[in-house]
Amino acid sequence: MLCLTIYIHYQKTFFIMHEMVTREATLSDLDTLGTLWLTNAKLQAEYDGRFCPSTDGLVRWMDWARSWLANDLYTVILVAERDDYVLGYIAVQIEGGRPGMLPERVGRVREMVVDQHDGEGVGTVLVDAAKNWFYDRYVSVVLADVPRRASVQQAFWRAIGATVHTEVMYVKLGNHQ
Repeated sequence: MLCLTIYIHYQKTFFIMHEMVTREATLSDLDTLGTLWLTNAKLQAEYDGRFCPSTDGLVRWMDWARSWLANDLYTVILVAERDDYVLGYIAVQIEGGRPGMLPERVGRVREMVVDQHDGEGVGTVLVDAAKNWFYDRYVSVVLADVPRRASVQQAFWRAIGATVHTEVMYVKLGNHQ
């Protein structure tokens, strides 16, 4: 998995693209977001067995998403929709930077999932909305963990200006789950 960095240098804009709008997710979006998450989790497991949803993965993900929707100042889930149909989401948060290093705060993309059937341009709109959210909170750097074997995701992030920042190493210890 690579950690890619995007430096934010732009002016704030309002996002509407081909009738696609972005907004903060609400509890009423939870079932749709869960369906998108589960579909994506299964796809990830197909191209890399290290990403394997647990038997109660959807329930655990829904609990996590519910906690993020509790209006924490440092987290948000943004959705892209067209004609009241959710096309994808991006979950982002503000976290402390590396101790003693600048910047002191960074943005982190925790998840981004796009409906594979209607995904053209959705990722870009979601990232732009996230950049706007970070920009409003004086965050100038965004980090995104992108699976190394996800070539489409790797290409997407590079195309929007991300560069490799660090690499996450994976070591399995025994047969523990």
